[in-house]
Amino acid sequence: MIKAGEASGKLDEVLIHLAEMGQFEAQTKEKIQAATRYPLITFLSIIIAFTVVVTFVIPKFSTVFGQFKAQLPLPTRILLGINYGVRHEWALLLILLAGLIFLFRYFIATPWGRYQWDKFKIRVPVFGTLIFNLTMSRF
Repeated sequence: MIKAGEASGKLDEVLIHLAEMGQFEAQTKEKIQAATRYPLITFLSIIIAFTVVVTFVIPKFSTVFGQFKAQLPLPTRILLGINYGVRHEWALLLILLAGLIFLFRYFIATPWGRYQWDKFKIRVPVFGTLIFNLTMSRF
């Protein structure tokens, strides 16, 4: 744009336009961060609460559950299985998480994977519209 502004003799207009675009992008980015702050805090709180329940509360109840002769409900068995995995197989879970992160980064490095990831981001409720508008304003 600067080369075009120099060639046409309207460099000052081009620089003003670039400055306005930069301000708009910064404001939009700030709005997106403000809009995602509360959901992020809520999501992290849920993860921490779930971790505390699985790590500390479920083991206390597992001894009580062990006294029952009947088969436990499926959600209870799932929580007990998660508890076992977190307490006894934590190293394997960390390796699995690291592997998933590596695979995801490899996936979005490919053209098709990047396309799928961008398509997913645009379809996310509420935030997809913000991301789409930000991308279109840059274009």
